[in-house]
Amino acid sequence: AYVPLGSLEWHGPHIAMGNDTLKIHAVCVRIAKRTGGVVLPPTFWGISTGGQDKTLKREHYSVHVNHAFLLESLYVVIFSELVRIGVKLIVPFCGHTPADQIDIVRIAASRATEHSQSRTLPLSDIDVCWRALGIKEDYVQLAKRAEWELLRKRLGEVFDQGLYGGDHAAYGETSILMHLRPELVDMKRLPVPSEPKGNWWQALGIGGLDPSKATPEAGQRMVERIVEEAAKRVGKELGQL
Repeated sequence: AYVPLGSLEWHGPHIAMGNDTLKIHAVCVRIAKRTGGVVLPPTFWGISTGGQDKTLKREHYSVHVNHAFLLESLYVVIFSELVRIGVKLIVPFCGHTPADQIDIVRIAASRATEHSQSRTLPLSDIDVCWRALGIKEDYVQLAKRAEWELLRKRLGEVFDQGLYGGDHAAYGETSILMHLRPELVDMKRLPVPSEPKGNWWQALGIGGLDPSKATPEAGQRMVERIVEEAAKRVGKELGQL
């Protein structure tokens, strides 16, 4: 069973609020078509990214559950119910990826299956792409240690290979939503300066590469690789049941 986990977070003036959840639910559906299994309705409740990314100038538009214990308890209940009904492999799939969020999901997954025959495979879109390129660092640990220079370097390497390295409403997420849900993207709302200078989009609360360069074709390539790599990892886990 795939459990899409996201957030109800503002994503710039040009793509839908709650993008993290929308994209990862669509990705899970595509993976399930390859591996079998079911996809649960998406969960929009997640923790704030604001403390980790100073580009989020408009965080007040978002609706978060900034209580780790409450959020962890919610996830434990969801995963435990899947254990109760006999699901053998639970795949919590995060489209919202601040370090605190990933930690909460991993802890909840472990708690819910500790005394059961069920297994969990927590994934995220960023983790899948990093692993596909053989990057050994855990981006969660880099963020927790505030190793921002190395983190940015790795993100750039992933994007250079045409994969999704992780961003906020920038080139990657904009391209992905253009491919998955084009009706939820309006590039006319993105106020590109007549003479763009530097990373002008950061003032809008957008973190990453230039969103005005996004294309649905780039998004399709990113999504297809996420689906392919995630399906491999799920298939391997299923083979061990």
